Amino acid sequence: MAALNLWLHGSELAIISRFGNNSELGRKAEIFFRRAVLLDSTFAEAYVSLGWRQFVRRNYDSTLYFAERALHFDPEFAEGYSFKGFICNILGLDEEAENAFALALKLDPDETSTISLMGDLQFDKGEYAKSLELYLKALQLANEPFDKSGILRGICSILYTNGLYEEGLQFAEKIIETNGDSLYYIMGLITSAISRNDYSSAYRKAMESFRWNPRDNYASWRSIGMYLTRDCYAALTFVDECIATIEKQGTRVQPRYYFGYVYLKNGQKEKSDYHFEGAINHETKILEREQPLSSCRASISLACIYSAMDHKAKSLEYLRKAIQYKEEYIAISPLLITELKNHPMFNNIRNEPEFQKLIKIAEEKWISERRKIKKLMQEKGISD
Repeated sequence: MAALNLWLHGSELAIISRFGNNSELGRKAEIFFRRAVLLDSTFAEAYVSLGWRQFVRRNYDSTLYFAERALHFDPEFAEGYSFKGFICNILGLDEEAENAFALALKLDPDETSTISLMGDLQFDKGEYAKSLELYLKALQLANEPFDKSGILRGICSILYTNGLYEEGLQFAEKIIETNGDSLYYIMGLITSAISRNDYSSAYRKAMESFRWNPRDNYASWRSIGMYLTRDCYAALTFVDECIATIEKQGTRVQPRYYFGYVYLKNGQKEKSDYHFEGAINHETKILEREQPLSSCRASISLACIYSAMDHKAKSLEYLRKAIQYKEEYIAISPLLITELKNHPMFNNIRNEPEFQKLIKIAEEKWISERRKIKKLMQEKGISD
């Protein structure tokens, strides 16, 4: 009972920490979770809670350790399998993620969060129609506004990604009805503008979003960056502002190759190297796991990184690796296709046959998925 009370108190602090963006409360919550497992070393729920604390710090290997620790003590713990599937997906362990989610649903077939996380996995695989079907199922089962808004965000992402902006905006309006959050409505307007190559409009909307909620960082920043990179000094000012925002939150700045490109163009080699080398190390670790889907994604990312660094030969080497995978593993979102076609950091590879082949495969897959999505929406009665 004492361990349970410690865990419950820690869980309350963790919830307040998450909604209030209070890292100090998060640290206090972790103390309660650790005290709980000291009193009861078989307390599976407490191990999952400790795993979430590691996830917040981006210590993903430690996160997986705690997920497996929980399941060691309770092999029938559905939430533990769902959590393991979540972190395996983050780590690019695709088969392990699929298996963990399957076990979670076998134990609890109607668990909303697991179904939604499976939707996330299918989204990452570029299986947008399957992802949408899972999100729609989860939405039917969800009762809490917090759960509903998260699922609705996933649905919006799929529809925006596949160029169905009008339909996506309708679901974004439901988010506003649920919790008053208009961010995804604005993001729909941004992505629609990017798809039309209207970067000035995307920039204005993204700046509106950033000023309103600077913590919603990378989606808005990337949109602004695509516009500003044509003026490298203005891009530098904005990147510095983004990084300052991250640091004020007490969060470690993660390497981003876009940031590296901006610093490179402004002659700031030390900062540029931090972002490029960090991004390369991250993707190389994914390659080492030898999972076809995530390895293909990592090869594409490395091709992008080396192109941004103006290392054309190395970029083409990874492009060749990417197109050697089965086409089912080549998952590139339409927004990235637009970026590859238009962003100056890819000018040095854009006319190469390897690049053209990759884009052709990606566009054909996207057209096929878009047809499946429209058919599904008609069957569900949510589209004409």
